[in-house]
Amino acid sequence: MENLLDSLKKIITPEAISNISSELGEDTEKVKSAIKTVVPSLFGAVLEKGNDNKLENILKQAVNIPAISNSKRLFTGQADAETQKLSSGFLNNLFGDKLGNFFSLISSSSGLKNESTTKLLGIISPLVASFLGQKLQSGGNFKGLLGQINSEKNSFLSSIPSGFAGILGLSSISGIGDSFFDKVSSQTKEAAENVKDKVEDTYHEYKDKMEKHSGMGWLKWLIIFLLAVILIIWLFSKNGCSKSKGTSSPVNDSIQKTEPQPSNKDTVSVTNTTNNQTDQKIKELLPITLPSGTVINAFPGGIEDQMVNFLQSDEYKNATNEDLKNKWFDFDAINFEFGSGTKLTPESETQAKNIGIILKEFPDVKVKIGAYTDKKGNEQDNLKLSEERANTVKEIFVKNGFGDRVEGVEGYGSKFAKVDANASDEERAKDRRISLRLEK
Repeated sequence: MENLLDSLKKIITPEAISNISSELGEDTEKVKSAIKTVVPSLFGAVLEKGNDNKLENILKQAVNIPAISNSKRLFTGQADAETQKLSSGFLNNLFGDKLGNFFSLISSSSGLKNESTTKLLGIISPLVASFLGQKLQSGGNFKGLLGQINSEKNSFLSSIPSGFAGILGLSSISGIGDSFFDKVSSQTKEAAENVKDKVEDTYHEYKDKMEKHSGMGWLKWLIIFLLAVILIIWLFSKNGCSKSKGTSSPVNDSIQKTEPQPSNKDTVSVTNTTNNQTDQKIKELLPITLPSGTVINAFPGGIEDQMVNFLQSDEYKNATNEDLKNKWFDFDAINFEFGSGTKLTPESETQAKNIGIILKEFPDVKVKIGAYTDKKGNEQDNLKLSEERANTVKEIFVKNGFGDRVEGVEGYGSKFAKVDANASDEERAKDRRISLRLEK
């Protein structure tokens, strides 16, 4: 069976690393170094998390995210809202309130900027989640998958950066997964001991009867005893994820292709609004702490995260308004009700409110809101729709007391759309967006 890391290397090719580097604006060797630490670290975190139902559900749900089936789009920064939410749910489940520490560790060990690390995790984490999810979908079981990771951990522990053990609450990296497998081993031994006790009780109970029986009567009790012994041996050997051997149920070594499902939502960025319990688990948010100590909940790598990092950077401090004209931030959770061109879903207001809170932290900053459509339909209608949508977002700022921070709004229609009008809805989705840029 092929090593899990070797399987992933066939997907994260040198060409993929080059594309990611271009997207991040970072040196290829730094990105390569970061990926070599991120992937093993995620494997280690999954192993330490153990047989967690929420984690298993997230991995199973990951195979249904359309963007994952086309990794080339992911590597060029074209992750949709569903993929970003998968990344958020996966990372939050593994690291909880230590996620910020993990980001900092990867940045310091690889030399990447904090903003680049956030984007990189937004690319690699959903890929890893989908990869492991495909293992489960192909017939393996979660304990078996953990067993395989455990059996291979000696091949990747050396790639995990120093300090990672502390993030997981361990004294040493070598202890990753030990608590789970010790528990499994203990449970197996306890079960075997219980069976052994019952066998001994049965044996002693009938020992006298065996001695009293003549002829072949004793054979019946000998067979019962031997069968009980075989049962004990079977209980010891059936554990497919024992700590010592780390064996697992066979799983397929290739990532299967998942055909994207057609969308019936009128959205700027696609968001699954079902009430499915598993979906809700994936939609977990990352607490982001602002300079004043105020905490907002947002997706890692999302617009709030990007803005906070940028506003605190030297790039922003040294930038002129002319420089800022080409620096746009895309909303990643703004959605309009199906059948309505300008009515926002209730969830969409949360992100706009978050932006208002961030602006309160940086009182000298103002924003301009821009809205864009794809090429499908009449150009004038698209222009009108984009203007209405830009104003709809502004109204949220006004309603929450931040209207004076909006310097202007503009609808661009399909002016900057790049994808052909006859392309699929999924391909055209990246041209439909609401964005903002900063002004001093």
